[in-house]
Amino acid sequence: MGEARVVAKNTGVLVLVEVARKVFGLLLFMAIARVLGAENFGILAFGLALAELLGVINKFGFEPFILREVARYREKAQSYWANTAIIKIFLSIPYLAVVAATAYFMGVKDLKLTVVYICSIDTIFQNFVLHNCDFFRAYQKAEYEAITRLSLSAMYWLLGWGIIILGYGLLELVVVLASVKFLSFCISLYLIHTKISPIRLKFQPEVAKEVIKGALPFLAMAVVTMIQGRVGVVILSPMKGDVVTGMYAAAMRLWMIFSFIPVGIRGGFLPAMSKYAAASAGEQIGKAFRYSFKYLLIIGLPVAVASTVMPDRIIGFVYGPKFSAAGEILQIVMWGLLLTFLNYTFGFVLIAVNRERAFLMILSISAGISVASNLVLVSFFSATGAAISLLLSQGFVFVAGLYYARPYLEVDLELLNTLLKPLLSGLVMAAALTMLPRWNLLLVLPLGVMIYLCFLIVIQTFNTEERSIVRDFARTLVGA
Repeated sequence: MGEARVVAKNTGVLVLVEVARKVFGLLLFMAIARVLGAENFGILAFGLALAELLGVINKFGFEPFILREVARYREKAQSYWANTAIIKIFLSIPYLAVVAATAYFMGVKDLKLTVVYICSIDTIFQNFVLHNCDFFRAYQKAEYEAITRLSLSAMYWLLGWGIIILGYGLLELVVVLASVKFLSFCISLYLIHTKISPIRLKFQPEVAKEVIKGALPFLAMAVVTMIQGRVGVVILSPMKGDVVTGMYAAAMRLWMIFSFIPVGIRGGFLPAMSKYAAASAGEQIGKAFRYSFKYLLIIGLPVAVASTVMPDRIIGFVYGPKFSAAGEILQIVMWGLLLTFLNYTFGFVLIAVNRERAFLMILSISAGISVASNLVLVSFFSATGAAISLLLSQGFVFVAGLYYARPYLEVDLELLNTLLKPLLSGLVMAAALTMLPRWNLLLVLPLGVMIYLCFLIVIQTFNTEERSIVRDFARTLVGA
């Protein structure tokens, strides 16, 4: 199988895995919101946001560094895995200490404090699962990540629903979900040992130093990325209360349902771009960028369009009428989601050519914009202000990312097929959704997407090579 088809296969598998995971997650969080209510949903959102925001201490930015380096030098895989795992174990202690200190200074108490602590344990296991999955990606063995993450999602859904059906509350729910993350970690560990390389926890100071030094720029990226995605919830909770936080979290949960897509694309494209960069193949980097930008735009546009045209119907369908105030928030954050999709492509390029420090600078300024604008806008516009802040920070990343990545794209970007035709198709979809009768949302949304895809095909958005890769990938999936 050629390199392009390997990239397409692994990217497609990762995206399909994430689609399944997010569907499971959406169904579970629909039940949580409807049964536990906006206040408990806000408490859960705060616990997850704070734990994940501070979780960068334990995560440390190892994953993108490992993904890039192991894709280039397979012989380093075992020593990288062992030393990174040991460092992560030791980093778990200061992470939990910082969580406890932050919760204390924020005045978090009672049930909310317990939820924060349990979500922190959940985050530690989640970071170890992602660590193992990056080795699957670096080896371009997406099927092992599929096993790990689909088993996690299935257990998450079954046990989570079981807790809700049996009438238990928020505390029991988060305990079960953290236990599921531990089981998923065990599965990924077994697959690493049997399918990639036998596990030997041997500490090598020189390797540990190399890994820490290489991961530092990515740590800073992880910090600013987490700030952008979680700061709204963390600021809203003490300033506006748990109910308002629950409304914002409801819209952001849908945002997060789709935010996996560029991560899956990264798992397929970043290893390939890293190889091209090592071989000084600038034209191939530009071609990979064009494809990733185009596909992320094509995937993200219908999500943003549907959220703009029918936000109230989407929120009502997912969470029920009690969450109707989240509709206006959804309209704004989903355009921020589209920008986030496209911003990943600039990150692919800059990381592949070892310019992660430039990308870090961009993200750092964006994080500053996010924090400052949240503090100001939340005071005046509540949850809507947090949504506007997200849009502003992602808009800055888009402009700056394009400026810094452009010199490394030694290829015609084909703006007609890459940008203009998808945008025109999005307008056609918006018009179709506006004119369609008020049928059930499960019928209207697929019809709108079908119209969008058909128009893309009719105006010849995809070239011959792209159509061939899609056909080969479809045969691979059927054959599997």
